[in-house]
Amino acid sequence: GFSTGWQETMTMTGTHDLDRSYVGETVRFTCSPGYWGRPVALCHEGGQWEITDPCMAFETSSKCSCKARWVHCGNQFLQTDCKEYYGCAYGNEAYTWCEVDPGSCPEEARDPLGIRPAWDYCVNDNFDIDWHPKHVADKGVLSELTGLYIAAAFILAAVFTFFLFRYSAIALSMLFELL
Repeated sequence: GFSTGWQETMTMTGTHDLDRSYVGETVRFTCSPGYWGRPVALCHEGGQWEITDPCMAFETSSKCSCKARWVHCGNQFLQTDCKEYYGCAYGNEAYTWCEVDPGSCPEEARDPLGIRPAWDYCVNDNFDIDWHPKHVADKGVLSELTGLYIAAAFILAAVFTFFLFRYSAIALSMLFELL
């Protein structure tokens, strides 16, 4: 039979009962967004299926694999204007790129500090597949940072108040000594 998890990378074109198949039957599939290939399954003796040209993750210039789905925000600092992309995507550039699946990179993909790439350029042709990105909720870094800013302001105000009272007391005692 089919291996488990194949539904994540592809869907059947048409309807087929894979449990009631005959030798020589072929089933065509369409890759899910973020994957490429032209999969066809052929039924063999005993109900065993063989898939040719399976759906695969896109490969990058560092020999890593692209994530099938990934989010990129137009405003990097505020993490707003976020969109979900699939596989290799065109941004404002003439080339395709993607977020890298971190566990997919070979050792030689590491930079001199030993860090694996998070983003990379694609080397596979995306066969003019155009999965339109969809808008998703902003990542909200600003709202998360707001709490930090408030805490920092409170601490700064407390330190300022402490030094203000301390030096005010010293200044007042010096003033009384002069009088």
